[in-house]
Amino acid sequence: MKSTAVLLLGVLLGLSAYSARANYDLQVATTTTGTSPNAVFDVDGTTKVDNTFFGQITVNGTFLPNIFTFGQNGATVVPGLNGYLSAGTINVTSATLFGGSSATIQLYAFKGASDYTTATTTIGAKIGSAASGINVTLGGLNQAADNTFTVPNLASMSGFTMSTVVVPEPATIALGLFGAAGLLIRRRK
Repeated sequence: MKSTAVLLLGVLLGLSAYSARANYDLQVATTTTGTSPNAVFDVDGTTKVDNTFFGQITVNGTFLPNIFTFGQNGATVVPGLNGYLSAGTINVTSATLFGGSSATIQLYAFKGASDYTTATTTIGAKIGSAASGINVTLGGLNQAADNTFTVPNLASMSGFTMSTVVVPEPATIALGLFGAAGLLIRRRK
């Protein structure tokens, strides 16, 4: 009787551990031909971004840790891919998403910082993002591991033009300095 209870407990723990282990596949490709109308452009609006620009993806609003290079096809720079991501299929470990899950994917691009979030506060950095996300069914095995879903790509992601993070106006800087001076004077009294 005791060994049956231990065996049952082991099976239940194993099943709960398996169900908590979810992952999915996503193909990081914003074009299939390199001529899609959804390219990412530099601040001039006509030059497609090259391999000095980077991309990050959010899945349901959360950034993936992966950082991708524009104009790349694996480790090779492909000028025909400027403005696009072509990084192949990635497998993402998740506690809640798996093959067959519905998700909203959004593309962010940056240059001049280590990641998009840092770039948004780095003066002179270039940033941009798709106006909205795309809804996809994630690829890979489903939660029960008995069905495989087709891996989606990002080819329907809308393109956009980058902008530059601007330097604060001199008046704003002066106002900040006056405020700091006032606080120092007040503290001395």
